Amino acid sequence: MLKYLTIAFLLFMAGLSFWFMYSVWTTFDDVDIGFHGSFALGIGVFFTLLIGFGLMALLFFSARRGHDMSAYDILDKDEDKKEG
Repeated sequence: MLKYLTIAFLLFMAGLSFWFMYSVWTTFDDVDIGFHGSFALGIGVFFTLLIGFGLMALLFFSARRGHDMSAYDILDKDEDKKEG
């Protein structure tokens, strides 16, 4: 039941954000974005998402392969020296 409520809430929030985006976009009739502005906006969104997805993939890859454990080992050794 909680799973369905979570999905319903996420869909509601997505719909609300798209409605808000559309209402703001259509409110400013005096502002006209030409081809170059739309192209720049699209390229900016694409590369922002690409970098975000890439960094998250690296985070999961690093955590799964254990590359971060050496940093934890160094921190544990430093804490042992302080205590001892």
